[in-house]
Amino acid sequence: MNFKYFSLIITLFALMFSYSTLYSQQSNIIEENTLSTEKGKTLTISTFAGTIDITTWDKNEVSVKVTGNNTADEMMIFDMSSTSTGVKIDGQKKSDFKKKSYNVNINYDIKVPADYNIDAFTGGGEISVSNLTGSVKVNTSGGNITTNNITGNISGSTAGGNVTITKNTGTLDISTQGGNIKAEGFNGKVTVSTMGGNLVLTGTGGTVNGHTGGGNITLDFSGKNEGIELSTMAGNIKLNLPSDIDADADISTLVGKIDTDFASADNGKLSSFLKTTINAGGNKLKCTTSAGNISVNKK
Repeated sequence: MNFKYFSLIITLFALMFSYSTLYSQQSNIIEENTLSTEKGKTLTISTFAGTIDITTWDKNEVSVKVTGNNTADEMMIFDMSSTSTGVKIDGQKKSDFKKKSYNVNINYDIKVPADYNIDAFTGGGEISVSNLTGSVKVNTSGGNITTNNITGNISGSTAGGNVTITKNTGTLDISTQGGNIKAEGFNGKVTVSTMGGNLVLTGTGGTVNGHTGGGNITLDFSGKNEGIELSTMAGNIKLNLPSDIDADADISTLVGKIDTDFASADNGKLSSFLKTTINAGGNKLKCTTSAGNISVNKK
């Protein structure tokens, strides 16, 4: 065969393959719906896979747009309905979908009333919720969790991803099996944990409990001490606290040093264990690391 024609055939096959790949990955609208509801009710969404992005608007309706590639269109089936408690969305894999190997891309773009509750689960993907007044419960088997400007309690978990919470008024109870947790502008009780990642916490109000299996912890806290407990198996702990905070401090590190400008003792003579009363004393301030340094200082 003439080399020129052989090269042309190879080029045509390459173009056909590229087009086929592009076609299979392009994003299309798979499902679109608008459902009537009332403020104060709950969006319940459960999906086999996919990224969920929830924002708000000034209508008593829930708008849902699902986009994805052609594989998603082939494999997924959706059920959306208004109920007595709010709106329910269910996205599951079709029972007759037999492909064992596939690349699926699914995105849920959802708008809810500003006064609404969220209960969201995805088997694989990120979840984000913003500008909402109501409780937020989010769980993903693999992906990041992001919330912004929430007035209400937040709870949830991810099996493998980072968590970013910005400006939350209410209780925060969140965990990740393998990622960092960052909570900025919290106002309320905080309980956060990660099996392997850093904790960065900034806020006020309520008790603060933070635990990591392997990472650093930073807490910048304002307001009255209702109880603070932080621990890491391998990492440093750094606290910035109001100069007039009242606390009974219990600080320890197995391998590392302690630095604080609250204690009357000379920091150069501090051991790896320190118990002291800060100002008038009161609720506990407990920091523990197995291997790392601890600093507890005034703002």
